[in-house]
Amino acid sequence: MATNSTQPATSASRAREISILLGVWLALAVALLWLGGTTATKLGFNYDEAIFAGLAKDFTTGEVHGYHMPGSGTVNLWNRPFPVWNQPYLGSVKSWQLIPLFTFFEPSAFIARMSNLSWTLVGLLFFMLWVRKLFGLAEAVAGALLIATDPAFFYSSLLDWGAFVPSFVCRCAGFFFVLLAWRSQKCRYAFLAGVALGFGFFNKVDFVVVLFAATTATVIAYAKPALNFLRAQPKLVALAALGFVVGAGPMMVMSLQMFFFAAAHNAPVNPGEFSEKLHTLTAMYDGSYFFRMLAAGGLFDKMQLLAPPVWTPLGLVLAIAIFILLWQIVRAPAGDARRVQIFLLTALTLATLGVFLLPRAIRIYHAILAMPFAHLIIAVVVVGAWRKFSEAGNKKSFARGAVVFIFAALLATQIFALAKTEQLIFKTHGRGWWSDAQDKFAATVKDRADLTLVSLDWGFHESLLFLTDKPMLIEPFWKLTGTDPALLPQNTNYVFLVHPPEYSLSPFGATYLDFARQNPRAKISDWRDREGKIVFYTVQFTAP
Repeated sequence: MATNSTQPATSASRAREISILLGVWLALAVALLWLGGTTATKLGFNYDEAIFAGLAKDFTTGEVHGYHMPGSGTVNLWNRPFPVWNQPYLGSVKSWQLIPLFTFFEPSAFIARMSNLSWTLVGLLFFMLWVRKLFGLAEAVAGALLIATDPAFFYSSLLDWGAFVPSFVCRCAGFFFVLLAWRSQKCRYAFLAGVALGFGFFNKVDFVVVLFAATTATVIAYAKPALNFLRAQPKLVALAALGFVVGAGPMMVMSLQMFFFAAAHNAPVNPGEFSEKLHTLTAMYDGSYFFRMLAAGGLFDKMQLLAPPVWTPLGLVLAIAIFILLWQIVRAPAGDARRVQIFLLTALTLATLGVFLLPRAIRIYHAILAMPFAHLIIAVVVVGAWRKFSEAGNKKSFARGAVVFIFAALLATQIFALAKTEQLIFKTHGRGWWSDAQDKFAATVKDRADLTLVSLDWGFHESLLFLTDKPMLIEPFWKLTGTDPALLPQNTNYVFLVHPPEYSLSPFGATYLDFARQNPRAKISDWRDREGKIVFYTVQFTAP
């Protein structure tokens, strides 16, 4: 792959570059961890976040007081339930990442979110090491600044409810080790590359989009060198394949079963899926996705109706950078520099197209599968323009200033979008499915072994499994459609949880709430967010 002419030629210069790289990474890590620490406790612990954290908590504490979501699975390890599957298409890599901190600290939403962010910063370090090897220090620093200040990156890392964190770590580590194996032709790097990419696939099946995009882009850009490498280094290829099998594990078998299941059932694609994916993509690139989502209380169908006060030109700058890169590819002679440009453009195009073709891949944790290619393209073009105008001497000082201004302005708009989203979080402490009202309720019943908490809608059970220790928890709403509410227990130790219509996904919740309102023994309590809006109800019966 490409070797940049600006790469250091001496051990001293290499050490200096590594020191600068680590210094920049450390500064970004401190800044993001500080921001994450001030935010982590302000939002309620979402159901989908809790799916990962709950399985990790079960293993570290050795105590299980309820069943997890259908499709999850564990194995017995040291007489504790070690998580293997979170769902049939979702391995437990993210739960594994939470286990170290949960071992040394009491499991909490704060620790879970800070663990997520810490692991993503490991991925950012791998990204910087990869880009430095591929291009140079300047591109690595510029790319890291773009990614670290992107609201999509920060909030996907901190509030990770879609297994973005392990995916990002695995793809960046995989790219880095692939490059090392390509250049050094050492077996250990080939094996580590396979393991990293295999873990990414085991983490979640949609990682196949990243694998397909990067592999196809490599074949297109490096067809002849790649073929020569395959012929000359079969041992390295075999070790990489072995590493992938080790990392991917049972997901290789499970993914085939899911494919045949989907083919047999031929599940129809939602006709409105394309427009929703397009909105997700644009909201990701303009920095407004998480502001919209949190302002709408997690109601994705209402996000598009909002007019948020944040906007970044990341998507616009990306479009310009793509045009410039295409122009450079057309004009550039054949060589490594041209090949790596083709690789980046092809990888971004295929990853984005793959998300649109992947059925039901409609959330930001799907769209963000294209990271880090978009940010890297911008960084490469910006640094390339700076170098070009610098070589021209003082005559191009205005152009150099314009490049710096555009890049700084882009970073400033992303930081502003972060600040405005933070203001929303601090003002509301979350709305709807992200409200901290449920966390407050959990604190009142955390140690009540005499209670049974019954979730009559989505959004309660997994969060309460994680946030409480003693109550019995059950989640029967999946099977209650058409059931007579009077058939459910009316014991005084049962607490039923129901959403208001706005946040309800199960029709049974409204049916049960109507029944409770007509029952003189039913005590209905409403739990409100910081703005006074009802987030959910609890129903508990008094003694006859």
